[in-house]
Amino acid sequence: MNSQLLRQVDRATWSATLCIVVGWFFMATLVTTFGPVRHAYHFFDLLTVMRDPTWLLHGMGSSHPLEAIAFGLLNLAVVALPLVPYVHHTRSTWLLCAAPLALMLLCGIELCARTSGPYVEATGSGGALGDYIARLGNTVALRATASISRHISIGMGAYLSFIASVFLAVRGMREFRARADVLAPPASSPDSRQPGPRR
Repeated sequence: MNSQLLRQVDRATWSATLCIVVGWFFMATLVTTFGPVRHAYHFFDLLTVMRDPTWLLHGMGSSHPLEAIAFGLLNLAVVALPLVPYVHHTRSTWLLCAAPLALMLLCGIELCARTSGPYVEATGSGGALGDYIARLGNTVALRATASISRHISIGMGAYLSFIASVFLAVRGMREFRARADVLAPPASSPDSRQPGPRR
């Protein structure tokens, strides 16, 4: 790593970045507990979970390593984005500090959408009976989901990385606004204006 970058980045940014790395890669983001059975999922596992939320029930095992590796590489790239303003000193690069928070929010919204939508779609070809069966199936599935959700909790990794992501996002927005104030031309005061000649 470039030693100049190490000197330019302040300790608070390094600490927040390290917290995100630890929270995403070394601590659990979601934890499923059914009696003695406990499944822990890291943040880089969320791509697999979002594709098929039923993995939360019985665990993923090691059947999806390529998805985890691909999403993990994307996570590393996103974690590195808040360091870009210290290399490229432009105002717009400070917006990249919000990238980790944006990724977490997008994953959370997508996961909620995947687990709260209708499970059985009514095609309309079955008539009233088909619609009734679809509604019945969705009612049973929603009740089962509500029961299962009690066994799913948010892990400490999610809390740690979320707090660090919020810190980086707020700091990036402050730097972005501060540089806008620096670039703005100073407003001329009314007292400094010379009166024009009177006719």
